[in-house]
Amino acid sequence: MMAQSADLTSENIVIRGILVCLNAEGREAPCAEGVHSYGLKDSSGRVYPLKADKSLDTLRTEPRIQSKDFQLTLRPIQNSSLFEIINARFFRDGKLYEFYYYCEVCNIKTYHPGLCMCCRQETEYREDVVK
Repeated sequence: MMAQSADLTSENIVIRGILVCLNAEGREAPCAEGVHSYGLKDSSGRVYPLKADKSLDTLRTEPRIQSKDFQLTLRPIQNSSLFEIINARFFRDGKLYEFYYYCEVCNIKTYHPGLCMCCRQETEYREDVVK
């Protein structure tokens, strides 16, 4: 696993790593039931604490991803040590995939599971190899 350089002076950074649980001090810790703090750990061991939101919930709970190896585009949150997930992709069998939820009826792509924001029909999970 290779980490791309993290230039924190720019708005967004792209980091490859694995999701890890964090303790109250923001350090990597064994995952336990009820853990609500997570980070992305790159190959150098640096951990980027992640903001708890729908994007993080999707990475943690979507069973069809079947990977812990992610490439995340992150934005530092001002006046915080946290990073917001802007875009999430994952690696499987050496290939990079994007994933999304799609509504056939409305031709709408979203990045969180649930009902279509337009017609309120259930969206369908999809993934594509990034070219």
